[in-house]
Amino acid sequence: MSNYSKDKIKEDILNFFYDDSKNHWIYRYKNNRKANINGSMVFYLKQLKVLFEDRYFHWNTDKAIKELANDGKLINWYDYYIQKGEKNRKVRVSLFRRPDQRYFKKNSKTLLKHIQYFDYDMNQAIGRQAELLTKMMFYKLGFQVNACHTNEFRGKKYTCKVKKNLGGR
Repeated sequence: MSNYSKDKIKEDILNFFYDDSKNHWIYRYKNNRKANINGSMVFYLKQLKVLFEDRYFHWNTDKAIKELANDGKLINWYDYYIQKGEKNRKVRVSLFRRPDQRYFKKNSKTLLKHIQYFDYDMNQAIGRQAELLTKMMFYKLGFQVNACHTNEFRGKKYTCKVKKNLGGR
């Protein structure tokens, strides 16, 4: 991963958004020409950071994209979805598109449905798998798991007043 100037990163991002011929390096990389993405779609911020992570650090891509939005070269807006689970909280997602894109609402709703699905269901599955692997390792090392999801041990209760970050995506 090389150190590029912010202007070079911005130029590369714009080339991706406006390259309808799919000649941009992202499409050439790992034969992504067949991928179901193109610059005229709606993207969310984390998705763009991952797309460009082979060349740029996430924080550099983040700054460049936000500057392009401030300059009016990309349109940025926020949309929300309800996170499944115990709390059903509203999650804010930062979305981006080209300014000349006219029919984007259906695309953004589909994108939000995918984010919502993977946000909860995948995280739950990964969490359960990690919990299982941790228990197996404890058993292998000779420990005995007495309880799960508890804040009490030998009559002492642990209480923590940590403020959770409820920021956007």
